[in-house]
This record gives sequence, C-alpha cells and structure tokens, in this order.
Amino acid sequence: MGGVVLVGAVIVGLIEFWPHPLKPADPGAPQVALAPIDYVGPTDRPPFGDSLARMVRSDLGPHINFVDSGPQALVVRARVTVTGSDVGLHVTGGIPASEFHVPLEAWPALGDSLGYQIVLGVWADRSPLAGSLPTRALPHTWDGLIRFLEAEQIVAQAQWEKADSAYRVAEATDTTCWICSWRILEVGRWRGRQPDRGRVHRVQVHADSLPPLYRSFIHAAQLPLRDRLDTLRAVAESSREFFLGWFQLGDELFHRGPLAGHRRSEAIPAFERAARLRPDFRPSWEHLAWVATAEGDSSTAAGALDSLESHGVAPDAFSRELRALLNVGFAWRFLPESAAVRVTAQIIGQPGMQSSADFGAGPRMLPTFDVPRGAIALGEILEHSTSQEWQQSGLTAQTLGAVALGRLDRLHDLARRVTEVAPQTELELFNDELPAVLAFVDSSSIRTIEALDGLSSWIASSGVDPLRDRAVWMSTLLGHRTPPRAGAPVEFELFIAADSLASAGHPRAALVLLDPLPVDAVARRVDPFFRAIVHLQRAKWRVRIGDIEGARNELLWHEHLDVVGLPTGLPQAAEVDWAFGTLARWRLARLLDRAGRAQRGEACEAYAAVVRHWSRAPAPYGARADTARTRRRALGCATPQAAR
Repeated sequence: MGGVVLVGAVIVGLIEFWPHPLKPADPGAPQVALAPIDYVGPTDRPPFGDSLARMVRSDLGPHINFVDSGPQALVVRARVTVTGSDVGLHVTGGIPASEFHVPLEAWPALGDSLGYQIVLGVWADRSPLAGSLPTRALPHTWDGLIRFLEAEQIVAQAQWEKADSAYRVAEATDTTCWICSWRILEVGRWRGRQPDRGRVHRVQVHADSLPPLYRSFIHAAQLPLRDRLDTLRAVAESSREFFLGWFQLGDELFHRGPLAGHRRSEAIPAFERAARLRPDFRPSWEHLAWVATAEGDSSTAAGALDSLESHGVAPDAFSRELRALLNVGFAWRFLPESAAVRVTAQIIGQPGMQSSADFGAGPRMLPTFDVPRGAIALGEILEHSTSQEWQQSGLTAQTLGAVALGRLDRLHDLARRVTEVAPQTELELFNDELPAVLAFVDSSSIRTIEALDGLSSWIASSGVDPLRDRAVWMSTLLGHRTPPRAGAPVEFELFIAADSLASAGHPRAALVLLDPLPVDAVARRVDPFFRAIVHLQRAKWRVRIGDIEGARNELLWHEHLDVVGLPTGLPQAAEVDWAFGTLARWRLARLLDRAGRAQRGEACEAYAAVVRHWSRAPAPYGARADTARTRRRALGCATPQAAR
C-alpha cells in the first residue's frame, strides 16, 4: 500500500509542477491534435492520461504545434490501461496503431513511447527518408528521432551547412542514430570534405540495421568506381519509384562517372527522375541545374533553377553561395559575354557574398560549367582584391582558364604575377611544370627546349625531394633523362616504362603495365598533372591497337567534378583536368569524326566546344578551331545553343 501512495504522490507532484508547453520557435512546425487520453483501470488511481499528455506537450513543444483541431493537424488518440502492476498504452488516430506496456512504477516511460509515435506520425510525409526506413534503422529516442527528421527537412531544402550541423546534433543527442552518421558523410561529400574514418567505420559496423537499399549505398561507397556505378544503377532500377536511388546514381555519375568513361550527360536522366519523384528534395534540382548547364542544355538548366527557387526557404550561407555559382555559371554558358559580366558583378555584390571564406573558390569552380572565360573574368576581379588568398586563387583561375582557351601566350606573365602575390615553392613548381606538360602531350603548343628551361633549376636543386621528383619525371618525359632518387614515387617510373614501351611499338604492353595503376589516388597524392597525362597518353595507345571505344572513354575523364574540398589553395588535379578538357575534346572529335556516322553527334558536340574555346586563340589552337568549324558544316551539325 505504501508503494501505491508513493507513486500517487509522485504523480500529483508531476501534475502540479510540470512546466507549461513551450511555444514552438517555428510557426510552420507540424500540427498535432492530441485528444484527451482515456483511462481504463481502478478508480483510485491518479489521472495517468493527463500526466502523459503534459509530459509529451512539454517535450515536443519546441518542435510541434499542439492544437485543439485543424485541417492540417495530425489527430492522435491514446488510451491508458492499468491492470494490476502493468500499465498499457494504446495509440491510434492518424498514425499506425501501436501498444506499449511498462511496470506501474515505470509509467513515465510511456511518455517517451507516445512522443516517439507522434514524431513518427507527423514527419512520415515530411522527411525524404523516414517512410523508407524501418524503425530499427531510426534513432531509438524521440529527441534523437525528431532532430534527425528535422535535419532531413533541412537537407531536402538544400541548406547544406545547416543540415550538416543538424545531423551532428542528432548524432550527439542519440548515439543509436547510425543513419545520422551516414547522412553526415553524404552531406560532407557534396561539400567536398574528406570523410571522417571513424564515422565511416561506425556506419559500416551498423549497416545491417538499415534496409537493403541503404546497405547497398553504403556497400557501393567502398567499391572501385566502375563496380560502384554498376551497383548504384542496379539499386535505382530495382527501386524505380524511390527517388534516392536515382539521386545517388546521378550524383556518382556527375561527380566521378567520367573518370570511368561515362559521359557527364548520363547523370541528367537520373536527376530528372529523382526530381519528378520527390520535387521537394532540392538537391536534385541543384545537381540537375549544374550538369545541364555544363552540357549546354539551357532549357533543362533554366527549369531546374526555377524549381530550386520556387520550392524553398531562404538558403543558408553555403547554399546561397552555391546558388550564386549556379547562376553565374548559367550566365556565362548561355548569355552574351556583356550580360554575363553584368550578372557576375550583380551577384558578387550581394550582401555577405564577398565575406565568405569560400568566395575564392568561385572562379576555380566555374570551369565545371564549361565556361573558362567566366573563370578568367571572375579571376581578374579577385586578383584586384585586398586578400592575398583571393589574389592567388584569381590568378590560378586565370592560368588554367588560359590553358583551356589555348591562350598560352599569357602563361609566363600569369606565372610571374602569381609568384609575386604568393611566393610558394610548390606553386612555383606547378607553374614550371605546366609548360612541360603541354610540350609533352601537345608538342606543337610549346617548344621542348623552353619547357626544359623552367625545370632545370629544380633538377639541379638539392631541395625538397618530392618537388624535385616531379621535375625529374617531367624532364625525363621530354627526353632529358635524369636518374631519379631512391625513394622517388614508383608511379613515375611505371609511367616512364609504359611510355617507353609504347614508343618502341608496344602500346598494348604499355596499357597492360599502366592500367592497374590507381591513377586518381596518385594524382591527388603525388602530382596534380599525373591523371591528365595518363588519360591523354592511354587514349593514343588505345587508338594504335584499334580500341576506339576505349580511347573515347579515356578522353571523357575531364568532365568529372571530383574535388577534395573547395579549390582555394594550391591547384588540384581536378582543375588541371578541366584545363586540358578542350584538348581532350579536340582529340575526341577527330577520333569520332573518323569512326563513322554512328558517333557523329558526339563529334559535333566536341567540335562545338573547340570552336567556342579556341576561336580567339593564337596558333595552333585558332587553326584547329577553324578546322572544327569546317568539319561541323561538313557533318551537318546543328547550331549549338551557345556560340561564344
């Protein structure tokens, strides 16, 4: 009897002192009509139902608007039943019926159970993921669940910075939120962050708590690129009505597909399907606008940008900068140059834009829209800023833009200016390597003797070994053999051996030697020029053995968008790839032009890019643009949307 009296006293205390419900900070929070909770049991028991209702209203008040009724409100009904020492809770209404039981002394735990069911109910159609996840894959507490689902709403609004913070709060609130860890990794990947190894391991360990679809996503991330793409395509095809499968496939095709021989344009249908299936998931529209702009599809790009703006709340800082980049890229891709300049000035003059720490990456990301002239124009603006970091970034954008446009006459002056602004040893080597790479992959562009002059001081130096290794490698490719030091990257020697085999008339043996090499990792770790050189040379070798399709696939690599963080410091391998994209398309066009009518459409597109980028360039690039224009007429190619 004493125990019952104690429980009753606790309940009375809770009823009297339980805090009033908090007013939600967000007036747009979901509405819930929680009906009075029925009670079935001994009449001498205190009102459990009223106490549970007070607890739930207090807990969920900051996240949910509790109302008496309303057309948008989720109606929740509950009944408490006391039988001996057992307390049962039966929940119905606008959510799936559920029942919970606890010992009498633990009755407050039913508040958590009721709160959890309410959270599930109100967010079932608001979260892009909640409906596809089994309960075991969700956070196990109502506060962890509500924070996870709120983060889901934020990422669906393409508010990447806020979403990242929200997922981290959810992960810290409820350590069972394995799905939070996965989403943090996914958001970080889109923001160009390196994945946290501990979090990756955590997700892998708990992947079994997720349904097969999500397990496939997690498994795919650990596979080699070609296998990863095959897995994601199989997942999308097997769950055709689930938007996330198509989004994940499009994302991988867009960012890394070209590194495995897939055209960037293959991502467009996947993003379009994801957007149709879930129009309120704005990342699909962001990605679609980006890839459609790069592909010269003005109608699709404009529609995606309109949908992005019409389905959204005010973006956070990162999203605002991303949308600014999308609009500047669109302007330079499709508007006359004078109009693009005006749009650029208008956008960068918006409040807060130039105070962003990521502003310096703007001109260096514009080549991903296939607008090197835009990169140069914005780079010139940054060069005249007061920030040394922005000046360096602006000059780097101009340098690589000049390569894409065939304006090699500007390289010497740009190298001098960037050295004055940012006297960094590795940047100086990069500027000396660049002419050497051009002389090697395109011998008619720069004289070998001039390229070797820039490397001579590095080779003679006893300075930092990794930098000297790069100079020795490049000079060897140009015919000036210098013994490498012990411990030099073995990848350099492998490439030299493969190139020697090809030069001796054994291209197939050269490919056998080089194909297993992890080119992408080497480019990030050893030399940013490595990947571009490998793809351009392997394409030549494949042509010599009659592998036209293999050569074509090699020449698509530069269409990727696989960066390590945002490019604001030293030039990345990705930026080198984009700069050599026009040369790659010139070779692709010539290759496909000779291959027959079946591939002339792709040849027309490649020729159009050559005309657009090299028409104003000095020899030999201007002459190549003339040839491209002539061949387009001969092939009956359609007039491109943007003729700049």
